[in-house]
Amino acid sequence: MSTTATNTRTRIIETTAILLSLQGFNATGLNQIIRESTTPKGSLYFHFPGGKEELAAAALLAAGAETQGKIQTALQTSDRAGDAIAAFVLVLAEELQASDFCRGCPIATVAMETSATSDRLRQVCEQIYRSWFTPVQQKLIDSGLTTAESRAWTTLTWASIEGALLLSRTHRNLEPLETIATQLQTLLNQNPKIQ
Repeated sequence: MSTTATNTRTRIIETTAILLSLQGFNATGLNQIIRESTTPKGSLYFHFPGGKEELAAAALLAAGAETQGKIQTALQTSDRAGDAIAAFVLVLAEELQASDFCRGCPIATVAMETSATSDRLRQVCEQIYRSWFTPVQQKLIDSGLTTAESRAWTTLTWASIEGALLLSRTHRNLEPLETIATQLQTLLNQNPKIQ
């Protein structure tokens, strides 16, 4: 694949990921993606012959990988699991505020919209969430929790983060995310089983 083709494909994926985070799957049309990515219609169908669903899957995987990198970076900021997870939540808060509370989590948005109508996208979202759970769970295991305990704490952590993102976006303020960052930090750092 040529550099131009790769750049075109990347531009289409990045544009789609942004649109999914802004407005979700159903409100994002192929014509809008073509227009905002400044690519010819033929390029979109050349790179994504499966259409909108194939393109959305690629965009979600790219966005998921980007977030996974941020998770990995945040988890390395501290040996204490609570401090590291709080650092990640605050990164999300900064990004949400920088977007003027417009860009939420594209994975959550698409998962809620399509999990009953597109098994392909549901599976992609599930795969991404699994990739986000794994490093957090490993951090907690490395900090002294059992596999079962770390799984429970990881579920609580991600459910809290996703809920706080939704509330912060809805209320157009960072208080829910900041609250979750503080509460998770306190709960995890004060857990006697976590070193």
